[in-house]
Amino acid sequence: MQIVYHAANSADAQLVRGLLAQEGIESFLVDGSMRVEVVDDDAGRARNIIAQWQTTAAPLTKNESDEPARPDVGGQDRVEPAEDPNLYKPLKQDKPAGGFSISSMVLALIVGAVLGAFLLETVAHSGHRRQPSPRPTQTVETDTNGDGETDQWTLYVKGQPTLMRSDRNGDGKIDQVVRYKKGVAHTAAQDNDFDGYHETQYSYRGNEIFDFSIDRDGDGKPDYRGHGEYGLAQLEEWLDPQGRIIKQVRHTALRTLDGKYDSDGDGTLDVERTYDERGEIASSRPLSQR
Repeated sequence: MQIVYHAANSADAQLVRGLLAQEGIESFLVDGSMRVEVVDDDAGRARNIIAQWQTTAAPLTKNESDEPARPDVGGQDRVEPAEDPNLYKPLKQDKPAGGFSISSMVLALIVGAVLGAFLLETVAHSGHRRQPSPRPTQTVETDTNGDGETDQWTLYVKGQPTLMRSDRNGDGKIDQVVRYKKGVAHTAAQDNDFDGYHETQYSYRGNEIFDFSIDRDGDGKPDYRGHGEYGLAQLEEWLDPQGRIIKQVRHTALRTLDGKYDSDGDGTLDVERTYDERGEIASSRPLSQR
């Protein structure tokens, strides 16, 4: 099995699952319904389909991109976002089994959510009709999985989102927090194994560049980190308790390129690897030390 897509929320993951299903590819959700996984034989074709979808996805119109998101405002404290017939509605998700892992294969992290999916939400809130001026500060409550219970709370200040909190598995605890700057996602924290600790962190620069890290043991130091652009991971690094890089892997949009590895645990990368199109190790050789 290989992970081919990393989403920011269940709607984004379900959208890609539907895309792959249309092409006859069966996929599975792992790590808190945030990552899409396929069998090895389908991985290459799945990544091609996702990459083509990114390339051909229609951009926001000028009016949509220039005007901040403004939720429908009524006379009550509870405000529901405007219904958009074009917005994808995710299936109801169950709480996943505890624990999670990160494959050494390519992680096709499409975070145009916690970017792309969040922009979908912003567009949905803007609606297609004239809306009254928003209150200076208000919280929009959303039922994202259709079970009749609010599971997402978005704080708006002067018509722009500033903070979003989500309970993705319905246990009554906040497991995702997104902070915005000027209406665009700036940082995000996620609890993807639902143990109460937000081990996964994201930060964004504009709409294209992002960094991410995971602290598995809860010591406040990342055990894994990475960097991506245009929604796809380009670099992954694994770290030891001292913060030294013990494994490093580079990716292009569709495949894993090469990597380095600390074979003897001394904190120095001493083996170089190349990978084939399936993400398997194609060659390995000692890395010359200078």
